[in-house]
Amino acid sequence: MNPETFGEGWSNDELVQRLVNCVIRDYMSATSSNVVVGPLEIHDFSFCIGLEQRNEPQLSGIYIKLPKQDVSLSDIKDIGDQDRIMASRECHSLERLETDWPDTFGVSYVRLLGYLPEFNALITKRAFGQDFSVWLRGIDLALKFGYARDIERGIDALERFGRSLAQFHWTTRQPGHPDAPHPDANRLAVKLQSYTTALARHGVGPAALGRLSRLAAEPRLEQALRTQPLCDTLKGLDLRNIVIDDQGDLHLFDPGRLRPDSPFADFARFQATLKLLYWGRLSFFARLEPDRRFLDAVCRGYFGPDGEPAGTRLHHLKECARMWLMAHTALALKPWPASLKFTLRRAYIDPFFQSWLGDLSEAFERG
Repeated sequence: MNPETFGEGWSNDELVQRLVNCVIRDYMSATSSNVVVGPLEIHDFSFCIGLEQRNEPQLSGIYIKLPKQDVSLSDIKDIGDQDRIMASRECHSLERLETDWPDTFGVSYVRLLGYLPEFNALITKRAFGQDFSVWLRGIDLALKFGYARDIERGIDALERFGRSLAQFHWTTRQPGHPDAPHPDANRLAVKLQSYTTALARHGVGPAALGRLSRLAAEPRLEQALRTQPLCDTLKGLDLRNIVIDDQGDLHLFDPGRLRPDSPFADFARFQATLKLLYWGRLSFFARLEPDRRFLDAVCRGYFGPDGEPAGTRLHHLKECARMWLMAHTALALKPWPASLKFTLRRAYIDPFFQSWLGDLSEAFERG
């Protein structure tokens, strides 16, 4: 296809139809009449389409992803430089994960099948199952009402995830560590200060911000970071980017960009998304949190019987501040009355994160 005339005069529907026909032709052993095409959906920074092949003994399908820096743009055929950079980074991540991510615990990343540059489209195998966060939330809510339904399955799945993540980090660790100093030892402190400044603009009180600043400046936390190894980390690691199938296997997608960092950055990032299991739902404003056994399962899978070391605490602190700021930013964008948003900030959001910050402070004081 001529890149200068590609998509000229096409509507979004026409582009999607041509893309789907191309994928069916090149990646599926089926005719279009045997393929169920899902709707065009928005997932984070991308447009996505799921394809399912009919008349197969097992579920089979393809997932199409169109990375987009600005998903609010109505014309999806307009592909910017940043869109292509995002696609290139994710292709690189999935290619690396195919060799470096372990496949021994029933936890795997989706497999990249190809890339269509004229559409800027990533083509992957499709994982069938239930949204893992929704599945866990159902178990957790039942547990809160006294029904221990599937609790052991949830614990087992999270522990297997922790083991897989630990092995990935071990496989990708950089030579010379852990003895060499961490090159970005000051980076977290700088980020924490920027989060503190932004939270102050959203009206978070000086007592909480002062505690956050004091912990961020604690020399023992910085010293612990300086001795941590470097390995590949996954900027898109998120509980919501996992599907669990009928056999209990976990399928991960949207790894984001691979970046050398402390392995504890990934651990803290995932634990934060698990702690915010009720994020985006009205039950979040009831300050609901998942059962502690879920968080402990990831920790046990990752660290083994020795438990979580003190070196993770600065990363947990960063995730607490980052998520706190995200909550305020998301609320500010809602078209709700100012009085309602003020009430939600003061009665729900700030107390939730202040409690989290207090837990981190107590953990540090215990040594």
